[in-house]
Amino acid sequence: MSPATEDHQPGRGSIGARRGWPLMQRLREPDSFGLLLILVLVDILAGAFANSSVLATLVVGFQVGVLAFAMWTSRAPRRLVIAFGIGFGVALAAGLASVVAGGASGQAVRGIASVILSLAAIVAVVRRVVAHPVVDGATILGALCVYLLLGLFFASVYGAVAAIGSGPLFAQALGDGAAIDRTYFSFVTLSTVGYGDLSARADVARMLAVSEALLGQIYLVTVVALLIGNVGRQRRPADRDAS
Repeated sequence: MSPATEDHQPGRGSIGARRGWPLMQRLREPDSFGLLLILVLVDILAGAFANSSVLATLVVGFQVGVLAFAMWTSRAPRRLVIAFGIGFGVALAAGLASVVAGGASGQAVRGIASVILSLAAIVAVVRRVVAHPVVDGATILGALCVYLLLGLFFASVYGAVAAIGSGPLFAQALGDGAAIDRTYFSFVTLSTVGYGDLSARADVARMLAVSEALLGQIYLVTVVALLIGNVGRQRRPADRDAS
């Protein structure tokens, strides 16, 4: 049995069981996915107001903190913590280098580092949610966190592609588009809203957009729907051992 299963007791992660807890207790306890969901939403909205280099740096720092909290509350294994640390180190080095030299190379490294950070957080949350012996409120909130983290992950991928590629990322935007453009395009694609005001121009970006749209829909109609349909049900021991 995994450590995630051992310290997740039935009802402990339910929304009702955590109601009234102080903030510090929520930060210490595992499976605080409701708080993580709020932090991810704040991170997404904060990107819309990062219209200067100083604000952009603060938003990046906040995002790293959010992803670090995702690792902590999911009780990530050591190998994921190491991967997260590598991504953070690369992002920090790239940030310092871009301040000194600037250029697309620094943006490319930051984008790749952000991809590593987001992916490590997604794997940690998925691993934790899968190990829950009972589908409860924390399980549902964790699944929703994964959905939002997927949007941030693809936004980071678009940023890396924009920095590495030779042509513009979007057909309607000048150059590669701002960070808010990439975040906006990612979540519009993930939710398959398709406003049409931004569309991918580069071949790699177009295929990424198709993959993100398919993943977003499949995730909602299968994973989230199955979890909601099985709230309160005890998972079989064979299923927990396999996870």
